Amino acid sequence: MRLTVSDYGQIRWDAVAAGPITEKLSGSIGGFYRTDDGLRDPGFVANKGGQFRASLTYSFEGGSITGYVKKLNDRNIFYLPIPLNDPRNPEVSLAGLIDPHSGTLTSADFRQVRIRTLDGTPSGRTFGADLAEGIHPEVFTAGVMADVKFGDGWQLTEHFRFMTGDVGLNAMFSLFAPDDASTFLADQLARAQAGFGASVVSARYVLANDRGPDGGRIAFDPATTGGLVIRGG
Repeated sequence: MRLTVSDYGQIRWDAVAAGPITEKLSGSIGGFYRTDDGLRDPGFVANKGGQFRASLTYSFEGGSITGYVKKLNDRNIFYLPIPLNDPRNPEVSLAGLIDPHSGTLTSADFRQVRIRTLDGTPSGRTFGADLAEGIHPEVFTAGVMADVKFGDGWQLTEHFRFMTGDVGLNAMFSLFAPDDASTFLADQLARAQAGFGASVVSARYVLANDRGPDGGRIAFDPATTGGLVIRGG
């Protein structure tokens, strides 16, 4: 057994037991489970999950048969690059806005989002995505291996494996340099007017998740981020 802890909130437990059960039967069982905040803390549990596996081997004169199962259910955060300087003046560092050593654009502010998508219907649909899911493989594997000798020089080897599972990927993708907030907002207003007509007279920034006492959106002031915004999805 092994217990691992770290200074980024990691607690990990590994264990394995293996050996003979009877004269002809042996087996093993083991796995791991861990949880941590990630090397760049996003404000929620970044990595969580584990794996379980077990096997049994029956040995007899001239060969053996082994059966095994494995279950993986794990979540890992997906990091992407962060901006390091101000595109309006590349000599100006953005370290005051995002720590180059520990910062990440993956944030609890974007953890729960509703995404609109087209699905062949007039209005489309929306679905939820949770950033805490990260890269999430959930895979089950089972198999049998047999090795049997017949007489002198003949050997039968048979391996069979069945596997089924899903791998999800939820991540904040932002591969653009930051934009000047005023210029970006003006561009978005022009796009909105081109799409919806002159009835669109203004555009503004609001916080995605926060709402005021009256249920309305809370305005976001780009002055709090040095007059910069960054695109992501």
